[in-house]
Amino acid sequence: MGKIQEEINNYVDYILSYSLNTHSAKWYDNCIDILFFLTQIMHDDEKKMDQNVLNAISNLIFAINQYPKKCLSYFDTGMYSKLGLLAFSIRELNKIVDGLQETSKLLNKVILNNNYRKIQRFQQSKLTFSDYDILGGVSGVVYYLLDCQDILEDSKDMLTMRELIRYLIYLAKDYTYKGNRVIRYHIRKKQQFLQKERAQMKLGHINFGTAHGIAGPMVTLAKAKWRGILEQELDESIERLRELYRRFCVELESDVLFPRRLAVESFVTGKSTDLTENSGWCYGNLGIIRNLMKTSRYMEDESMYQFYLNKFIDLIDREEVEYNLDSPIICHGFAGIISTQVYAFKESKDEKCLVNIKRNLERTLIEHQKKERDSENYINNFSFLDGSTGAILAMQNSLTLNLSFGKILLVD
Repeated sequence: MGKIQEEINNYVDYILSYSLNTHSAKWYDNCIDILFFLTQIMHDDEKKMDQNVLNAISNLIFAINQYPKKCLSYFDTGMYSKLGLLAFSIRELNKIVDGLQETSKLLNKVILNNNYRKIQRFQQSKLTFSDYDILGGVSGVVYYLLDCQDILEDSKDMLTMRELIRYLIYLAKDYTYKGNRVIRYHIRKKQQFLQKERAQMKLGHINFGTAHGIAGPMVTLAKAKWRGILEQELDESIERLRELYRRFCVELESDVLFPRRLAVESFVTGKSTDLTENSGWCYGNLGIIRNLMKTSRYMEDESMYQFYLNKFIDLIDREEVEYNLDSPIICHGFAGIISTQVYAFKESKDEKCLVNIKRNLERTLIEHQKKERDSENYINNFSFLDGSTGAILAMQNSLTLNLSFGKILLVD
C-alpha cells in the first residue's frame, strides 16, 4: 500500500500548493471543492495536526467569506451544490476545530429554507430529477439534515423538515397521465435531460438510479422513520418504493439487475427494460443494492438486509472486467466501488464486503495515474464525483476507514 499512500501524499501537496496560488476566477470556483477535500483529509490524525493543511483551510474560508458571490450561490439547493458542500464541510470541520458552530447552523438553515422555497414552486409537469434526487434535490438535503442536531432540536426548522418529507411522500403516490396510472416521481418527456431520452421515451420515465432516481427518496424516508419522525403515509411510501425495486428486479443466476430509466410504457406493463450494465455508483447495480441494504436496515428488516448484503458480496466477488468500468472516479468508476465496499463493511461488519478490495484499490490507483498523465483536465477537476479529488478520498478511506463523504453518496 506504500505506492497508494505516496500518491495520496503527493496529491495533497499539490492541493495545498494550488490553494495558495493567485486567486483567479477559476480558483474561486474551485474553493469549496478543495475545502471539502481538505476537511475530509483532516480525518487522518496526521493531517489533522498538519499546519500546512490548517493554513490552507483558513485561507479558503477567508476567501469564501470575503468574496462569497465568486464561490457559490446563496440560492443553491442541493447537497452537491457549492452551498451544500460548504455546509457539509463546515459541519465536519466544526467537529475538529472550535468557533464554527454558529456558521454551521446558519448554513444548514439556509439550505433547509432554500429547499422549502423549491417545493413551494412544485409543478408536476415541470418535475426533474434535481427536484428530488440526492445530488441537487430534496432527498439529499433531508438525508444530511437528519444528522444535524441543530435542525432536529429546533421546532421551527423541524416543521420545515416535515414539509420536505411530506413532499417526498407525495411524490410516491400515483396520478393519471395520458390514461396511465404513474408514480409522481415520473419525469415527463420534455423534462428529460438527454436528447436520446426524449427521442426514445415519448411519455417520459421513472429513474431507478442512485444519483438521480427514486433510490434517494426511498433511503431518506426510511432514515426519517428510523429517526422517529411520524408522518401520515410515511410507511406506505417507503414500501411503495421498495416494492418497485422488487417488482422490476431481474434475477440472472447470482445477479440482480434493475432498470436505470424505466419508460412509462414499461412501468405500466410491468416490463423491466434499460437494465443496469455496470457495477458503478450512479446508475450501476452496486449503488442500487447498497441503497436497498440501507433502507432495509433503517426499516429493521433484517431478512431483506441479509438478502441484499449477499447480493452485494456476489457482485463484488468477480473478475474486475465484469464490473464494466474503466475510470478512477466516484460516479461511475473504481473509486465508487471501493467507497461502497468500505461503507458496507463498516455497517454490516461482514468482512466479505472487502473481497477484492486490494485489487480494486490498486486498479483505482492505476486508472487515476493514467488519467493524471493523459489529461490535465482530470488533475485540475476537483469535483468530488467526477474529478481527481474523489479518487484520492476513496483511496484514503480504503486505508483509514474513517472518512465521512459516504453521507453525501447515501452509502455511509
